[in-house]
Amino acid sequence: MSSAEVGYGDLPARLQSHLEQFCADVAAEAGENLILVAVYGSVTKSGKWVAGETSVSVLVVLQDASIQFLKPIGGVIRRAIKSFNAAPFVLSLHDLQTSTDIFPIKFLDMQTHHLLLSGRDALSELDISTQHLRLRCEQELCNLLLRLRQVYVRNAGDDAALDQAAAHAVEPFFMALAAR
Repeated sequence: MSSAEVGYGDLPARLQSHLEQFCADVAAEAGENLILVAVYGSVTKSGKWVAGETSVSVLVVLQDASIQFLKPIGGVIRRAIKSFNAAPFVLSLHDLQTSTDIFPIKFLDMQTHHLLLSGRDALSELDISTQHLRLRCEQELCNLLLRLRQVYVRNAGDDAALDQAAAHAVEPFFMALAAR
């Protein structure tokens, strides 16, 4: 779904309108410091948005994300949260380029399922190591095993509680696997 071409894909018209205004407002406040605005996550995967219910993951990448550059876009971000339930993620270009080793699953999901709304598609330029993905998946599996073991000890004999705990524990892992 990612593309170097700017576009709104199959997003609902009302959401597109909100996003167009958001992009214009961010560009007006950030100026030359703005690298990109993209939407990613469940809205881009499903194309579905329900006003007031569905959050919209929005990535804003700035050349410099220090406080002096964040302050001007703060009002824009707050309005977006209120108007279309934006879930903003603001990074510097350096943060974006150097964090794929720490959060490989998150950035792979962004890279795979995003719509570029404005600027340069720096997400598509990311190099996400399969070794980092493997290590993160191993960490997730180990964490899942440890949590399930704790839940079992606390709830041994209560099959309903164990079923519920297992369902809640496994869901985040499968979401992580779906990133690919």
